[in-house]
Amino acid sequence: MRSKHLAGWQWGLMLLAIVWGLGFAGGTSAQAANTHFATRKITYHINGKSSYYHQVWTNAVKAWNSTKVVKLKPTTKKKAKIQFAIDKKSAGICPYVYTYILSGKRKTSWAKGYMHGGVMSKFLYSKEQRTSIAICVVGHTLGLRDNEIDWETNIVPATDRSDLAHAYAHIK
Repeated sequence: MRSKHLAGWQWGLMLLAIVWGLGFAGGTSAQAANTHFATRKITYHINGKSSYYHQVWTNAVKAWNSTKVVKLKPTTKKKAKIQFAIDKKSAGICPYVYTYILSGKRKTSWAKGYMHGGVMSKFLYSKEQRTSIAICVVGHTLGLRDNEIDWETNIVPATDRSDLAHAYAHIK
């Protein structure tokens, strides 16, 4: 039977994975958005059939919608500006990755965020920790370069909300 608690070396690897995932950008402090969508109403789609991960992504989206800076709305995969997915076969120790495509003047036209389910299972992430990672990934797909991870409350940290509000201040 596996322990639900992480050993010291596992916490160390998890911390290393988070730093690696943030691109060695000086920790988990928020920084102003690098890019943004042309609208505050942004469509998204959650890829995959896992109800577990669908709930994790949905909770993350709800957290960002509660900031009232942007409004993420579900849609079909074809119409989505952002797609969220789980990569169960990933190797390494990084729990997530994201990508976006720019359409000029720092405007994002499309983004995709992945969580690496295999890595999170290997390091025994709880559902709450996975939701924290999902909140971080959603922040990246919205344009935040580096954002905080609140491991305990699963809400968007105030600094991230402020940075996103600043990035979208001129967008109606």
